[in-house]
Amino acid sequence: MNNKLSKALFIMKQIQNFFPINNLKTLYFAMIHLHITYGILAWGNASILNKSIKLQKRAIRLIYKVGFNVHIEPFFK
Repeated sequence: MNNKLSKALFIMKQIQNFFPINNLKTLYFAMIHLHITYGILAWGNASILNKSIKLQKRAIRLIYKVGFNVHIEPFFK
C-alpha cells in the first residue's frame, strides 16, 4: 500500500504547479485517500499505517503548497 501511495505522491509532485488546488484535491481522493481508506479497513491498527499517515500528510502539504514544518491539521478539514 505504501508503494502505491509513494507513486501517487510522485505524480502529484510532478503536476502540482500545473493544476489548481481543486484538481489536486480530486487527484488526492482518487489516488491516495482510496488506498488509505481500504488500508484502515484491511489492516486496522497495524504499524504499516504510521508510514501511510506520514505519506498522507505529505500529500496534503503538496496540495496546499506549504512547507514541511507547517502544522497540517487545519488543512485536513
